[in-house]
Amino acid sequence: MTSTLPRRRSRVLIAALCLLAPLAFAQPTLTDRLSEIREIGRYVPDKALKMLAPLEAEAAKAPLTDRSEYLVIQSISYLYLGDTKQAMSLTDRLIALGKENKDNTTLVKGQLVKVYILFAMNELKASHQLAWDTEKLANTISDNYLR
Repeated sequence: MTSTLPRRRSRVLIAALCLLAPLAFAQPTLTDRLSEIREIGRYVPDKALKMLAPLEAEAAKAPLTDRSEYLVIQSISYLYLGDTKQAMSLTDRLIALGKENKDNTTLVKGQLVKVYILFAMNELKASHQLAWDTEKLANTISDNYLR
């Protein structure tokens, strides 16, 4: 009786390891990779842009949340590098994406990035007005973190 107990434990352990092994080799999701790139972009925006480049095709086919996050990271990275023209162009695409999909969360993200860009361009009146308008729109969405 005592010899079967260790065998049973061994078999259970082996079965558990077999079930968990594929998880150890699983690729991170696009959402996870974008989250990591976003953090890198806060400090090293040129590195973030290089990391985003290979993900462009995947992001284009991804759900709206990942597509919008991709554009947010990209536009903020250009803003941090001082390329407000490129940042504004990407932000306009993000806002258009939100309007096209009737998604206020994407629209709020785009408008917030645009507020940062306008502020960086020293267009304070336009920046503040857009910030107030964005706050009103943000109050209509369910994303508490973004609100």
